Amino acid sequence: KVDEEEIRMNLASAYFLQKDTANAMTYYQSLTNSTRKDLATKANQQMGVIANQKGRFPEALNYFKQAIKAEPRNDDARYN
Repeated sequence: KVDEEEIRMNLASAYFLQKDTANAMTYYQSLTNSTRKDLATKANQQMGVIANQKGRFPEALNYFKQAIKAEPRNDDARYN
């Protein structure tokens, strides 16, 4: 019953590494509007990676743009 953003990020990343992208997207989505820029940018970036892997390039581009808006210094999102 713990609901901390860091735990949701870790859970999303664990799902991503297990290639369970549906659950990963659910948890990343819950972090996209976080007040913590580091979590919001990483969540959007990872959703962009997942969309890119699935061939949904316009959607991936949108997620990468959102990641950059959350944290303009996120070079990983900028060059993905």
